[in-house]
Amino acid sequence: MIPVTDQRRTPDLPRRVLFLNDVGFQYGAGIAQSRQLECIMGLGIEAGVLTWAHGNIQLENVATRVIIPELWLGIREVNSLEGGKELSDEAVIAGLLMEVARFNPEVIIVGNLHAARWPFQLLPALRGLGCRVLAFLHDAYLFTGRCAYPGDCTLYLTGCNA
Repeated sequence: MIPVTDQRRTPDLPRRVLFLNDVGFQYGAGIAQSRQLECIMGLGIEAGVLTWAHGNIQLENVATRVIIPELWLGIREVNSLEGGKELSDEAVIAGLLMEVARFNPEVIIVGNLHAARWPFQLLPALRGLGCRVLAFLHDAYLFTGRCAYPGDCTLYLTGCNA
């Protein structure tokens, strides 16, 4: 792929950003991540999505502006890498690292992960690729480690009994 020369992107901005989440552009968090993606491409930065399952909603269905094809790297689904199934956490992380490396990002923005059941050790492992890694909390899952919406429950402070 030939790098895109875009006058909007200043030299201090990254060339390529990868968004990583569980269900693509589905639901509120997916739509929020699509808005972030649009803003990133609006700066002249190439962007793509790696997701466990992308569902039926494409970026074009939720976009609020024209998608620039030269900057949109697409969405890749990796539902064979589901956590908590036949694969060990180490195998899931190794597979995800290989998929992330294909995008060759400078920055990774991590959204919701709970539907994919990817292990939390993925976050520091991503840093091992030499990228900046940002976790964007759309709910409490990355904080509590168990419940996306704990409500009045405070067991995340002492340990889950579920």
